[in-house]
Amino acid sequence: MRPASFQKGTEIHPLDPAIAPEMKLDPEKHYMLSFGTNNKVVDLAHDLAPMVQEETGKPVEVINVLTYPHAMPTVIVNSALKEKVLDGMPLGMYHISPEEMNRQATQSGYMQDLVERLRKRQGSVLTTMYKNTPELDLEGIVPLAPDKHLVHYFDDKVNQRLSVVADLGLPIPRTLRANSLEHLLDLYDAEFKGDAFVMCPYSSFGSGTQVVKKRSDISDSPKLKGAKQYLLSDLLDVEQSPSTLGIIAADGIYVAGLTDQLLDGTEYKGNLSPTTVKQKQEIKEMTIAIGEYLHDKGYRGPFGVDYMIADDKVYFTEINPRIIGATPEIAAAHAKYHPELPGVAQMIYTATVHDTLGFNPNGVEASPLVWASRLVAAPPGTTLTRELPRRLGDVVVKDRVPAGSHFYNSDNDLCRIVMYGNGSAQEVMRQLDQKEKILTSYLK
Repeated sequence: MRPASFQKGTEIHPLDPAIAPEMKLDPEKHYMLSFGTNNKVVDLAHDLAPMVQEETGKPVEVINVLTYPHAMPTVIVNSALKEKVLDGMPLGMYHISPEEMNRQATQSGYMQDLVERLRKRQGSVLTTMYKNTPELDLEGIVPLAPDKHLVHYFDDKVNQRLSVVADLGLPIPRTLRANSLEHLLDLYDAEFKGDAFVMCPYSSFGSGTQVVKKRSDISDSPKLKGAKQYLLSDLLDVEQSPSTLGIIAADGIYVAGLTDQLLDGTEYKGNLSPTTVKQKQEIKEMTIAIGEYLHDKGYRGPFGVDYMIADDKVYFTEINPRIIGATPEIAAAHAKYHPELPGVAQMIYTATVHDTLGFNPNGVEASPLVWASRLVAAPPGTTLTRELPRRLGDVVVKDRVPAGSHFYNSDNDLCRIVMYGNGSAQEVMRQLDQKEKILTSYLK
């Protein structure tokens, strides 16, 4: 069965999570995979392809493995979306977590067969990844990402507090740990009562977090259901939320980007670069210290760190043991500002595979070029009525999904828009505001 309005040759495997195209492999090509729940891995794979082509002596083709349809040929791994299509519904966006995608990919006979075919032809399959987790177990792939067990450990916000924060003495708001929802409510009643902030062990992009003004904000929050532990903190009056991207290897830690996060409450919406905070050096030094700590635990590859500025003081928020939302834009700005250095994708490859950055990062500063990115949200139940343009003036439209795509649940984005500019940050943000309004008008 082939879904309407999708690439020719696509098949739905009723007993398999994959919606997959016919995959005829060219013996004259070398293949890579880009693997994740968002399109950032696609950008990295294509940035890396020239280096892999030089090493293998063959043209490189990237096979995208995503959870949703994409403008380029894609293997979709998403059983919930597959069920919608089998029921006669259109293709589109049905958000699932990276852990769930990795579990489904491991169980997919189609993916097992594809990786085995590639492994037999070329020995291994380089795979750019958004997030490597223990749920992924496909023999033959080489994840260009940190070790999955270290990712799982350091992605746990409780573990971060018990290890990195405690050992390095990182500044954090007053924080208490609860072992159940009932314990969390008891702690809130005894210690807070008013404003507070709750974080589950595994959270990202605002999921698994809750701003608390009253007790019922905890008891009635669907975002807090089912967690086994919680962190309950003072709610700070946050002025800015800077974020860093670092890459770890034996020859050092390179801080590739230091940006301001654009947030709607606790929900991540994009980034502005360079950061406007005055504590840049303190944040860079803190990021390097965290990178050195992770390095000593065997961690190699990319990591992100989020911070808060409140009352003119820097507070640690969390480590993201993976690439971050701004990675493609940081990579593009780095390439323009540091053409003499390896690119960010190349650094991730050499750090994870060869344990080297390929240069000495001491004294190398991140690009000061002005750019901003923004996620354009798509409300559940809407449909994209026309094809998204590649550009709107000076604004680039990325992560484009095909016209006719339906958005089934929350946490889905229509696209990501990016603007690079030599002017002010305010002008860049104004341009993004205008273009977001145009693009959301394409939804019905």
